[in-house]
Amino acid sequence: MASPIALCDTAGMSNKRWLECRMHGPKGDIPYTVGGSDVAAIFGVSPWTTPLELWMIKKGRMKPPAKSNANQLEMGHLLEPIAAHWYAKKTGNHVYEDTNLHQHADHPYALANFDRRFNRADDGEPGILECKSCTYHKASEWADDSIPLYYELQLRFYLSVADVNIGAFSAVWGNNPDNDLAMPKITRDKAKEDMIFERLDEWIWSLENDKPPKMSDVEPKLALASLARIYGPSVAGMPTIEFPDKYENSLRRIAKLQEQVSECNAEIKKYEKEEQEMSRGGFPGGFGGMNMNQLMKQARKMQEDMEKSQANLASQIFESTAGGGAVYVRVNGAKEVQEIKIKKEIVDPEDVEMLQDIILTCVNDALKKVDTATSQEFGKYNIPGL
Repeated sequence: MASPIALCDTAGMSNKRWLECRMHGPKGDIPYTVGGSDVAAIFGVSPWTTPLELWMIKKGRMKPPAKSNANQLEMGHLLEPIAAHWYAKKTGNHVYEDTNLHQHADHPYALANFDRRFNRADDGEPGILECKSCTYHKASEWADDSIPLYYELQLRFYLSVADVNIGAFSAVWGNNPDNDLAMPKITRDKAKEDMIFERLDEWIWSLENDKPPKMSDVEPKLALASLARIYGPSVAGMPTIEFPDKYENSLRRIAKLQEQVSECNAEIKKYEKEEQEMSRGGFPGGFGGMNMNQLMKQARKMQEDMEKSQANLASQIFESTAGGGAVYVRVNGAKEVQEIKIKKEIVDPEDVEMLQDIILTCVNDALKKVDTATSQEFGKYNIPGL
């Protein structure tokens, strides 16, 4: 594949003009386009937009709805350079801005603006960096280098447009970059890329042939909200629809379930608020200044260290002698007896009980040495603040 085409520089461009360029290209000669944030919606996995709503916007049959979280979006934009700064500092990679609007060399409808580009420190390999921010209760989506699917689709789309092989995220959710920052990486995957662009080609065909997508695979709550935005809310004074009696039980059950869902959602919000407060250090007595994410990282580190200690202990050998060296016992750290030696001169057929006592004493002494070593090794582990 060839390098992308730089259509225009968006630096200093008004938001209105940028949207025009993104919708039809700077010359207005691209009938339908797909941007990075559109990909998840086309696949039906966007938390914000449904395929039908995006389709209606692309067809010009509805205006993009006003963002209900405009302040949050503005904050995310302001945090981009902060996320980029800490990514560069922690990785050593060279991070820089690219304000061009790029067009895919093989799929002219695919346009992209990248948050940042980078060159990998050890070999100069070019990559795409996406800077994200989220709230504390969404931080778990980035745990252990996880990537939300809707963002993964976006970055894989960008890798294809840019024709580069590596990408990364810098996701921030707090003011401590040692604990409130995730930097997962991805590598270009041709099979996944082909699957993405096969769906996007179908999407462009649906626009060209006026075939709107279905809503069957969309999460119900999001679908209902989207339909309200597309067709407008219900209008007071419209005729009432009466259902036959045979539907009464089902409708009452639906109403009851909706009530229960509403109650559950209220309880979930209560727990999410409590979780957020506790994650910020709201536990009684505190966690020694640590938040929940930091505590979980330390717990995982301690578990790894304990497993290493256990393996190391199991490989150690502990020895004991009794009866003036007449009996020798060797065990490992897993308390498995490896060897027992008994001198011939101590074996008296007339006094077997004495030999048994000596062997028992020797074995118990060796096992006691294992217990002592185990206590010393594992006694050093403790969760700070508890």
